[in-house]
Amino acid sequence: AVQYYTQTESTESDLQAIHAPGVHWLMKSIALAATEQHVDLLFHQYKQYAENSMVLEQMVTAFPGKLLAKHTMALVQLIRQTNHKEELFRCLSLKLVEAPPPAHDKLVFLNEVWSTITRLDDVHAYLRCAAAFVALLVAHYSSREVVILLKDVVRHLNAADAMDAALFVSLERVMEVIIMEARRQSHYFTTIIPSSEFLVRRLF
Repeated sequence: AVQYYTQTESTESDLQAIHAPGVHWLMKSIALAATEQHVDLLFHQYKQYAENSMVLEQMVTAFPGKLLAKHTMALVQLIRQTNHKEELFRCLSLKLVEAPPPAHDKLVFLNEVWSTITRLDDVHAYLRCAAAFVALLVAHYSSREVVILLKDVVRHLNAADAMDAALFVSLERVMEVIIMEARRQSHYFTTIIPSSEFLVRRLF
């Protein structure tokens, strides 16, 4: 195997792609009957060889949110050490929909992570992250945070050179999450949906 990698001059990204399916299978197998102690041990082991975004992504996507939630800010710090921050933050946000961060970490998490996402130059990557974040916000935060995020989304879209099909798909996901949540939280019909920040009014 070493000779093969040397002869083909594989990059680190190539090697991660090769090993990703095996790591995915391993993490899913562990997650089937994992306890908090298993997750604690796994994170301890990972920290010995940190900065591998592929391994961290497989860990985040494999384990249920209820086992990851208490590690929210530790995960944020680990993600910051990788080269794929926005995708890992997106994955983590989707997992936290299942179980929110601890109460004392909720706003800290939001402020720290969104400060990274909002600086993305790629509007497509930004909107993919925004769709995940809005799902987290409607599940565990107030309508105030949802409106603040929508303002930021509108700002990015107004600055975009043009709207293409991929952007419309991501935008549709954002709106769909909010509209579906409005069926559960009726006050959305009087706070978010009629607001000037709601994307339907600003973009169509």
